[in-house]
Amino acid sequence: MPQLDDSGADTLDRYNWQASMAAADGLRLYLDALNNGRPSQDIDSRIVCEYHEDWAAVDGDAVELVSAKHRDVTTGPFTTINSLADAGGVAHLFGRWHALNETPSLALSRGGLSDD
Repeated sequence: MPQLDDSGADTLDRYNWQASMAAADGLRLYLDALNNGRPSQDIDSRIVCEYHEDWAAVDGDAVELVSAKHRDVTTGPFTTINSLADAGGVAHLFGRWHALNETPSLALSRGGLSDD
Protein backbone atom coordinates (compact mmCIF):
# COMPACT_ATOMS: atom_id res chain seq x y z
CA MET A 1 0.00 0.00 0.00
CA PRO A 2 1.49 3.38 -0.93
CA GLN A 3 2.09 5.85 1.87
CA LEU A 4 -0.48 8.59 2.32
CA ASP A 5 2.07 11.40 2.57
CA ASP A 6 5.80 12.00 2.34
CA SER A 7 6.30 14.15 5.43
CA GLY A 8 9.02 11.82 6.72
CA ALA A 9 11.27 12.64 3.76
CA ASP A 10 10.73 16.37 4.31
CA THR A 11 11.56 16.01 8.02
CA LEU A 12 14.70 14.01 7.20
CA ASP A 13 15.76 16.70 4.71
CA ARG A 14 15.46 19.34 7.44
CA TYR A 15 17.53 17.25 9.88
CA ASN A 16 20.15 16.55 7.20
CA TRP A 17 20.40 20.30 6.55
CA GLN A 18 20.72 21.01 10.28
CA ALA A 19 23.40 18.31 10.69
CA SER A 20 25.30 19.74 7.72
CA MET A 21 25.24 23.24 9.23
CA ALA A 22 26.47 21.92 12.60
CA ALA A 23 29.25 20.02 10.81
CA ALA A 24 30.25 23.23 9.01
CA ASP A 25 30.55 24.98 12.39
CA GLY A 26 32.68 22.07 13.63
CA LEU A 27 34.97 22.38 10.62
CA ARG A 28 35.25 26.13 11.28
CA LEU A 29 36.34 25.40 14.86
CA TYR A 30 38.89 22.89 13.57
CA LEU A 31 40.25 25.34 11.01
CA ASP A 32 40.54 28.04 13.69
CA ALA A 33 42.52 25.60 15.88
CA LEU A 34 45.12 24.84 13.21
CA ASN A 35 48.60 26.14 13.85
CA ASN A 36 50.95 25.69 10.86
CA GLY A 37 48.66 22.99 9.49
CA ARG A 38 48.40 21.02 12.74
CA PRO A 39 45.79 21.18 15.51
CA SER A 40 46.92 23.14 18.54
CA GLN A 41 47.87 20.98 21.55
CA ASP A 42 45.54 22.89 23.86
CA ILE A 43 42.47 22.74 21.62
CA ASP A 44 39.22 23.04 23.56
CA SER A 45 36.63 23.22 20.77
CA ARG A 46 33.54 21.13 20.21
CA ILE A 47 29.99 21.06 18.89
CA VAL A 48 27.30 20.18 21.43
CA CYS A 49 24.02 19.13 19.80
CA GLU A 50 20.50 19.46 21.17
CA TYR A 51 21.39 20.70 24.65
CA HIS A 52 20.30 24.33 25.02
CA GLU A 53 19.65 24.86 21.32
CA ASP A 54 19.98 22.96 18.04
CA TRP A 55 23.73 23.09 18.65
CA ALA A 56 26.38 25.12 20.42
CA ALA A 57 29.80 25.88 18.96
CA VAL A 58 32.13 25.85 21.97
CA ASP A 59 35.64 27.28 21.74
CA GLY A 60 37.18 27.42 25.21
CA ASP A 61 34.99 29.75 27.26
CA ALA A 62 33.30 31.22 24.18
CA VAL A 63 29.96 29.62 23.33
CA GLU A 64 27.77 30.41 20.34
CA LEU A 65 24.24 29.04 20.61
CA VAL A 66 22.67 28.20 17.25
CA SER A 67 19.00 27.79 16.46
CA ALA A 68 18.71 26.43 12.93
CA LYS A 69 15.89 27.75 10.82
CA HIS A 70 15.32 25.82 7.60
CA ARG A 71 13.36 28.05 5.27
CA ASP A 72 11.20 26.59 2.52
CA VAL A 73 11.41 28.25 -0.88
CA THR A 74 7.74 29.18 -0.54
CA THR A 75 8.53 31.24 2.56
CA GLY A 76 9.54 34.77 1.73
CA PRO A 77 12.46 36.63 3.27
CA PHE A 78 12.35 38.37 6.63
CA THR A 79 11.21 41.88 5.77
CA THR A 80 11.04 43.48 9.23
CA ILE A 81 13.12 43.35 12.38
CA ASN A 82 10.05 41.93 14.15
CA SER A 83 9.77 38.99 11.73
CA LEU A 84 13.50 38.31 12.10
CA ALA A 85 13.19 38.42 15.89
CA ASP A 86 10.04 36.24 16.00
CA ALA A 87 10.04 33.78 13.09
CA GLY A 88 13.80 34.10 12.61
CA GLY A 89 14.47 33.00 16.16
CA VAL A 90 16.65 35.93 17.25
CA ALA A 91 14.36 36.78 20.20
CA HIS A 92 14.35 33.12 21.26
CA LEU A 93 18.17 33.04 21.25
CA PHE A 94 18.30 36.26 23.26
CA GLY A 95 15.89 34.75 25.78
CA ARG A 96 18.05 31.63 26.06
CA TRP A 97 21.19 33.68 26.70
CA HIS A 98 19.31 35.79 29.25
CA ALA A 99 18.14 32.64 31.07
CA LEU A 100 21.75 31.47 31.21
CA ASN A 101 22.83 34.82 32.73
CA GLU A 102 25.21 35.47 29.84
CA THR A 103 25.90 38.43 27.59
CA PRO A 104 23.98 37.91 24.35
CA SER A 105 26.06 37.20 21.27
CA LEU A 106 24.88 35.81 17.96
CA ALA A 107 25.78 35.38 14.36
CA LEU A 108 23.24 35.26 11.56
CA SER A 109 24.52 32.38 9.49
CA ARG A 110 21.56 31.90 7.17
CA GLY A 111 19.92 35.13 6.29
CA GLY A 112 16.76 35.04 4.30
CA LEU A 113 16.67 38.81 4.65
CA SER A 114 14.95 41.04 2.15
CA ASP A 115 16.99 43.51 0.13
CA ASP A 116 15.15 46.32 1.91
